[in-house]
Amino acid sequence: MLLDLNERLELLKLLPSEGDYAALKSLRVAREIFSPNPKEITQTDMVSGYGPDSKPYTNWNPQKASQLIKDCPVEKYIAGVIRDKLAALNKQQKLNQAQFSIYEKFVIDYT
Repeated sequence: MLLDLNERLELLKLLPSEGDYAALKSLRVAREIFSPNPKEITQTDMVSGYGPDSKPYTNWNPQKASQLIKDCPVEKYIAGVIRDKLAALNKQQKLNQAQFSIYEKFVIDYT
């Protein structure tokens, strides 16, 4: 599936951090696939740190990130996890603009 870096970063936020052994193995692979590589980090001026409230943050140039498209193999299990999470957010009316394109790809257009 073709995903730009903004979409991949948003997908990382949706992936659960808990599950059974098989799920955690699949989730680890998905995180590796969706994560930016060193070249993408440099190209998007990505920086991470801690804010004054001690919460971690990551900033990047979204215009540059939208041009960094990668063909990501997405396991059927992972696609289902993402689709279920996005469908639940939609039902709760909690989707945001950053999730719009991935909702279309994983829920509306997914075959």
